[in-house]
Amino acid sequence: MAALPGQVAKEAFPVPLVPLFAICASIGFLLHWIVFVPSFIFQTEHYFDLVGSISYIATVAVAAVMHPLLDLRGLIICILISIWAARLGSFLFMRVKRAGKDRRFDEMKKRFWRYLFTFTLGGAWVFITMAAGLAAITSMSSPAIGNLVSYRNVTVGSWIRD
Repeated sequence: MAALPGQVAKEAFPVPLVPLFAICASIGFLLHWIVFVPSFIFQTEHYFDLVGSISYIATVAVAAVMHPLLDLRGLIICILISIWAARLGSFLFMRVKRAGKDRRFDEMKKRFWRYLFTFTLGGAWVFITMAAGLAAITSMSSPAIGNLVSYRNVTVGSWIRD
């Protein structure tokens, strides 16, 4: 069946072997595990929070690049997640650099399995906290434009504090 004007034929985009949501879900884990190796070898926690932020940004970047029909809603969610991650990650990274260490890691970084578990939890935290946004970004359906008003209200509300 041919696509109507303004529509894209489904055949134009092959179905991936692994859903985009699952690919994106794995990015935080993979990046945390990669950074764990030098962090354990050099007994440092300086890059733990930074890799968390990089995981958020890398995940939404992959979602945006790999999504065949990324819409305005998905793009806005990607941008907001990236801004939040860059802001929080840079703050936490600079705080640890200024302090010289993060005392929460003093004992756990000496124990391989406990430190690996901490980095694994970091990857899980990235996935769990952005799962709803990731589901919206990677969705192949788009809500009616009228629903963007509610996105605006939630977005503005999340930036304004009492």
